[in-house]
Amino acid sequence: MCQQNFGKIVNDLLIKSFQDIVNLDFTAEIEKEFDNIAEGKEEWKKAIREFYKTFAVELEKAQKELETVELVEEVSDVKCEKCRQNDGV
Repeated sequence: MCQQNFGKIVNDLLIKSFQDIVNLDFTAEIEKEFDNIAEGKEEWKKAIREFYKTFAVELEKAQKELETVELVEEVSDVKCEKCRQNDGV
């Protein structure tokens, strides 16, 4: 399997498993929070503690679900532009 295709599969699994974290709104909010921490307006330990409460639940759920994921590679006749091998789908 071409590394580029494998990366897309992993990305899709991350997005599916961590929808609340792998998105632009979360990134924007966490950047604001980091700015507040840097400016001394918020305590970093509190921010991490709050983040981890939700993340721990999502992580445990994802670990259970991803234990059963089976990657089945089907080879197509289309060559990858980067590695010139037949693409796995």
